[in-house]
Amino acid sequence: MKLPPPPRPPSSGDLPFAILGFDPAGAFGWCVLNLAGARLESGTWKLKCTPQQGGGFRLLQLRTNLMSLIERTRKTHRIALIAYEYSVNLKGRVAAKVSGEYEGQVKVCAEEAAIPFTSVTYSDVKRAATGKGSASKAVMVEAADLHWADRKVVDDNEADACWTAEAARKAYGKGMVGP
Repeated sequence: MKLPPPPRPPSSGDLPFAILGFDPAGAFGWCVLNLAGARLESGTWKLKCTPQQGGGFRLLQLRTNLMSLIERTRKTHRIALIAYEYSVNLKGRVAAKVSGEYEGQVKVCAEEAAIPFTSVTYSDVKRAATGKGSASKAVMVEAADLHWADRKVVDDNEADACWTAEAARKAYGKGMVGP
């Protein structure tokens, strides 16, 4: 009896597209959406380091997490775009520094993985969730829980990452951003 050949792994051309969304805050929110807007996975990374590890350790943690997410997503989807929330009104020097460092890591990982990236303004993220350019953290979480009812988000960072991906998905679908 002759056995059929083993199934071949899908080429990247056979895979559906996905968009990664990030909220580069103290607790780093992340989300993977397909182009229909379904949330494939999301969460929050708590990037902490001990005084003995030094400040660069959390950037190494973030880089490892980002590249792992990209590799994991590429097993089932082609990544069309990486989007991150860009905030200009951060309170305090430390918050601005951390956000800038995280944005830099997102850009470097996107470049290394040859994935186009874009920023999404704070107000556009809020508008995607509520229809208005401003909203409280609680409203953003509630809107995410209603929109993606399969699983509640852990916190406002995860909610913002989901809405960042959604705002980019809507713009990408209209040809406004992306490849």
